[in-house]
Amino acid sequence: MAKISCAFIDHQYHKKTKSSQFFINLLSEKMEISEYYFSSFSEKELQELIDTDFDIYIAYQYDFIAPFLLANGKRVLVVPMYDGTGECHIVHWLISKNALFLDFSENLYRTHSKLGLNAVFQHYFPITDTKVSTVNYESLKYFFWERQPSSGLSVHWLAQKLDNLQIKPTHVHLHLSPDPGEYSSIHPDSAKALFPYAKVTTSTWFSSKKEFEECLTTFNVYIAPRTVEGIGFSFLDAMGKGLFIMGLDYPTLNEYISNGETGCLLDSLGSPFPDLPINVLKSIASSGFSSFQAGRLSWEESWPDCLQKILTYAESPIVVEPYKLTAKDAEQLSYYFFNDYPSYLATLYNLYSPTAKQSIFISKLIKLPLIYHLQKTFSTDPVKKSYVEFAASKFKNFFNRSY
Repeated sequence: MAKISCAFIDHQYHKKTKSSQFFINLLSEKMEISEYYFSSFSEKELQELIDTDFDIYIAYQYDFIAPFLLANGKRVLVVPMYDGTGECHIVHWLISKNALFLDFSENLYRTHSKLGLNAVFQHYFPITDTKVSTVNYESLKYFFWERQPSSGLSVHWLAQKLDNLQIKPTHVHLHLSPDPGEYSSIHPDSAKALFPYAKVTTSTWFSSKKEFEECLTTFNVYIAPRTVEGIGFSFLDAMGKGLFIMGLDYPTLNEYISNGETGCLLDSLGSPFPDLPINVLKSIASSGFSSFQAGRLSWEESWPDCLQKILTYAESPIVVEPYKLTAKDAEQLSYYFFNDYPSYLATLYNLYSPTAKQSIFISKLIKLPLIYHLQKTFSTDPVKKSYVEFAASKFKNFFNRSY
């Protein structure tokens, strides 16, 4: 039986980091994968993409390209990441209602489910050879990866937090390898002066994941390096080794970590680090390690069903969209997404040619809180809850109407 053909559309940067390779490997069991890496979305590149004929097109983090693919008669698996589009307006999702969504974030899945989209959810836990944690907890040893210093998660922030602890670490490792568009906040030589009570080591890049993991095992406290995550590979790798995990109380870290039970969640950047006895940190880390192992087992048991849903969708009848998008339109849409978000939303609305009455309603909803607030208010504020549910139902009716 021939494998299902698949176009895997991803960010050019992931070709270097290999952060999407795990998913490509999983799909390769049943699919013939052709990889397309984009750093820009030119009309020429998009036209070449749409001229291909695959059974399914996977928009990995590039969910804004889904309407273009759907409009041109393609089946689309959208794999969004919370750190990319977790806070997007609901119209961003509803216009792709004929796609299949694979959510690695429970928050995203709740959003998509409330909007009536075809979505499946899986928390991913990477495979690990560590069966028993061998992390040493004789003294505290911190590992900090400065990925997004502009967000406030910087070396200086870490130094301030550690200065306020009674139980100081004996070793601090600073991995100074910022994300694209970010810059290290400090020179390695200058960083050492910020931690006079500890041995300070630095790195800028690991030649392999194995080298990264070997480095991790010499430490016992890991600071999640970003305010929000897509999946959270770095803290999952540390969790799977038995390190104590600490970070901000935002997705996806707060979907894997229970505060005080399997790790520590900080309310904000201003929150103090927990000044706990080392044996307490060790106990919490042990629970986190057990939680990771249970999560990996759950993943292995549930992934075949998830994959089958993807394969079934890849062979389902193609739904013809009522709107049209050319490669030139998609180039403009991608520009708006990154540079002019209100115009991006307006373009999506205009694809449906709403009536004047609908346009008034939509113009008000553009000011609706972003999807992150939609998730929060469903369970906290009854007034906002009723308003957001009303707005969501209106959008669902609007996008599900017949043409």
